[in-house]
Amino acid sequence: MKRKVIIIFVAPLLLIAGYSFRFNSDSVLIQENPLSGSQLYIKYCQTCHQADGGGVRGMFPPLAGNSKITGSADELVRIVLFGMQGSIIVNERDYNQVMPPQGYLSDKQIAGILSHVRNNWGNKAPDIKPEEVAKIRKLGKPKE
Repeated sequence: MKRKVIIIFVAPLLLIAGYSFRFNSDSVLIQENPLSGSQLYIKYCQTCHQADGGGVRGMFPPLAGNSKITGSADELVRIVLFGMQGSIIVNERDYNQVMPPQGYLSDKQIAGILSHVRNNWGNKAPDIKPEEVAKIRKLGKPKE
């Protein structure tokens, strides 16, 4: 009875957050249909980089038409995992805001977000696989 009451109250909250669940044959609750790359982008990235990937001029760089997005997958994964500081030039404009590390996201989530970003707003680049993210995560933050 106690488990049913908890599920009745918790399940709607998780569904609102974009998760879906089912029970396996042992009555264990398991997650299905994790959020897609585009849904994860909306949740974790859109506030700064905007719905159209255009960023905020002078504050947050655009992802659309940004050579870092379509360039080295390893470098892009490092930026997301470990963050970035310092001035960068994107599309002939200077940006100097901190990109906070997003290492709390899973390898699959980061791969989904980056694959979405690399194939939208005019960008065209190969998808990034969770195994690639795991490899970079294992190597750790590069020494500066």
